[in-house]
Amino acid sequence: MIVVDANVVIHLLMGSGRQVGDETPAPGERAAELYASDPEWVAPILLMSEVRNVLVTLTRHGRLGREDASAMVADTRALFEGRLATSPDREILGAAIDLGLSAYDAEYLVLARALGVPLVTADTFILQAAPEVARPL
Repeated sequence: MIVVDANVVIHLLMGSGRQVGDETPAPGERAAELYASDPEWVAPILLMSEVRNVLVTLTRHGRLGREDASAMVADTRALFEGRLATSPDREILGAAIDLGLSAYDAEYLVLARALGVPLVTADTFILQAAPEVARPL
């Protein structure tokens, strides 16, 4: 079991994104490998709003169709079936204030700490603020 944030989920949904001739695994490939190695992903309920927001932005910019965006939301909901959680407001506020994170990012961190599992992210602020819990994608 691991906690993942929205950027990891978006990378998984969007696929490889690898450029021709590039041998370095793209974030989408790393996300797929992560899911294959540990498919029990957990996240705060906030994840759904963040994923929807990114997909709306991609749709508005013509990078994604409406039907694809809707399908990706459904895929995300299925991926996290029964594994979207809440954390105490006091702990989220405390972590955000103490570590200089947004309250959104602190939700993921507090959940990972509560479950005693890593938080996998591509967010450098989280990685720097909480190296004891956060792991790079």
